[in-house]
Amino acid sequence: MLLGTVAILVHASHNAPEWLALIAPNTLELAVTVGSRELAKPASEDWDDGDSSTRENGGKEASVLTAALNLALVALDGCVELDAGHSLGLEHTALLIGTGEWAGQLFSMLEKGIQVTGIDVSLHRCLKRSDALFVHRDTKYNNPKIPFKFTPDNLKKAEEVISRYPPQYKKAAVIPLLDLGQRQNQGWTSISVMNYVAGLLEMPPMRVYEVATFYTMFNREPIGKNFVQVCTTTPCMLGGSTQILDTVCSHLGGINPGGTTGDGKFTVIEVECQGACSNAPMMVVNDDFYEDLTPATTKKVLDAFTKGEKPKPGPQSGRHTSENSAGLTALTSKPYGPGEYCTPEFS
Repeated sequence: MLLGTVAILVHASHNAPEWLALIAPNTLELAVTVGSRELAKPASEDWDDGDSSTRENGGKEASVLTAALNLALVALDGCVELDAGHSLGLEHTALLIGTGEWAGQLFSMLEKGIQVTGIDVSLHRCLKRSDALFVHRDTKYNNPKIPFKFTPDNLKKAEEVISRYPPQYKKAAVIPLLDLGQRQNQGWTSISVMNYVAGLLEMPPMRVYEVATFYTMFNREPIGKNFVQVCTTTPCMLGGSTQILDTVCSHLGGINPGGTTGDGKFTVIEVECQGACSNAPMMVVNDDFYEDLTPATTKKVLDAFTKGEKPKPGPQSGRHTSENSAGLTALTSKPYGPGEYCTPEFS
C-alpha cells in the first residue's frame, strides 16, 4: 500500500520537474531496499512447501516485489521524460547500476519459475556501494555531533583561499576547503567536515553535500594511512594493470579493492584514468604517482611505505619523466639559432 501510494505521488510529480529530480533518487533507493529484503516471519513458523502460511506469505511477498518494481519503473520513466535520464545517470550511477542488477536478477528468477525471497550478497554489496556514495547514515564515527573545525594554520589557509574570490562568490572555494578538511580529518570527509565548510562559506549544507557526493576525490568513509589508487583504464590495462592490482591486493594480505588492511596502514581502490597514460601501468599513493610499474617494483614501493618511508615518485623503470625509453627519435639535431633559415629581411 505504501509503495503504491508513493508511486502515485511520483507519477503526479511529472508535472513538477524540479520536484521529480529531487525525489527520484530516494524513490529508487526505497524501491530497491524494500524489494530486496525478505518479509519478516515468526521464528516458530514452519515454511515447508505444503504449509498454507507459506502460500500466504509468498503472496504478500509477490505483491511487495510487484509494488517495488512498479515504483522503480515510475521513477525511471519520469526521469526519462524529464531530461532523458541524464541527471540521474550522471549523479547517481551506482544507484542505477544497483537498480538494474536487482531488477534483472528478479526477472531472471521469475522467468525460471524460482521463488524469489530477496537478492544475493553481491547485489547487497552493490547497493551498499551506492549508499556509501550518495546517502549519509549517522554512525558512531560519522555523525553531526562529532565536532570538527580547522586548526589555526588550516584556518589561515582557508581564509587565503576564500580571499581569492569576490565575497558574493566565496562558495566557489568549497572544493579546496573540503580537500583541506579531508586532509586534516585523516583522509576522509565526514558529515561534520561538510557542515563546518558550509558554515564557513555561508552555504546551505545540502550544496556542500552535493559537491562531496559528486567528486570521487572526497572519501566518505575512513581510509588507511596510505591511500593506494590503482588505475585500470584502457592504457594501463593494456600495460598490465590487472596484474598490478592483483599484486597490490595480495601483497597487502589478500584484501579486496575497496578494503583496508587490518593494521590501518593501507586502503586500496581501483580508479579510472589518472592522466599518466604514457607511463602506464601506474598507481597513486596519497598525492604521488608511481609509474612504469611491474609486480616487483610495485612490491618494492609498498614495502617502503610499510616501513614508514617514502619512495621516490615517478617512473620506477629508471627513465626520466615520460621520455622515450628507447632514446630520442626526434629533435636530435642542434636547435635553430635566431634568424637561421629566414629570408634576409628577417635574419
